[in-house]
Amino acid sequence: MRNHYRHIPVNTYLRPLEVVDMITSNTFRASVIILDINMPVMTGWDFLRQLQALNVQLPVFMLSSSDDPRDIKRASEFSNVVRYFVKPLRIQDLDVIVKTARNSP
Repeated sequence: MRNHYRHIPVNTYLRPLEVVDMITSNTFRASVIILDINMPVMTGWDFLRQLQALNVQLPVFMLSSSDDPRDIKRASEFSNVVRYFVKPLRIQDLDVIVKTARNSP
């Protein structure tokens, strides 16, 4: 997929708390966030609650191996979550993410 959108910069973070710290210090720059449910230290749900607490309005796309309807419903309860994708991410899904990023302030 990197070849499909090789001109778009992508940052990968392995530590969600690092991103929370960057957001808090106003040094995080992104148009969208792609977020998994299962991550080290905190879950995707914890991360979404942090975004809410910080009043961050950045669009979030959930990308998970879980196709459990309860997870999909839970994701929809967060105002930042635009879409929920089940792994593997397809080119069509990536197109939706890129289009959102381009239209994001």
